[in-house]
Amino acid sequence: MNRKLYLFIIMMLLLMGNATVLAQEHGAFSDGSEGRQKFELYVGCQPIFLVVEEPTPDGKEIGLSRSQIRTAAEARLRGARIFSDKMTGRFFLHIQVFVARQAFHVQLSFVKLVMDYLSQREGGAFTWKWDVTGTHASDGPYIMSVVSRALDEFIVEYFRANQDACDQKP
Repeated sequence: MNRKLYLFIIMMLLLMGNATVLAQEHGAFSDGSEGRQKFELYVGCQPIFLVVEEPTPDGKEIGLSRSQIRTAAEARLRGARIFSDKMTGRFFLHIQVFVARQAFHVQLSFVKLVMDYLSQREGGAFTWKWDVTGTHASDGPYIMSVVSRALDEFIVEYFRANQDACDQKP
């Protein structure tokens, strides 16, 4: 990954804490409607850039690695034909796996660059998130199965939100 892209991603992640998603705050989609799904994941069926964090040291001790997580995620996104190895849009899928002793936390977040029209500031915001916390009995493959399940959920939700645009692609 080139340095500029890496710095851009880091900046987006740092800005997420400052970004405000006004539509959600003001209840624009409070009924969980299709409009909310489209807001969260709609990108016109464009392919998705992937950012995978290093697992925590306890995760590495049970055999988890960034490359293992990335390979599994990339394979699933490629299988769905929605993977991009370049950041082509203003969004990406972010994966984090935290392991602390016998506990773990897996988080997938879809990050979009959004505009706060009141302050005229742009920043990254999680518009969709899936996470789970559990115990693992030192079973790295179990945690990888959780990552795979999360990716499956993301892909289903992505295609629900982008169905019309994806149907028009050759």
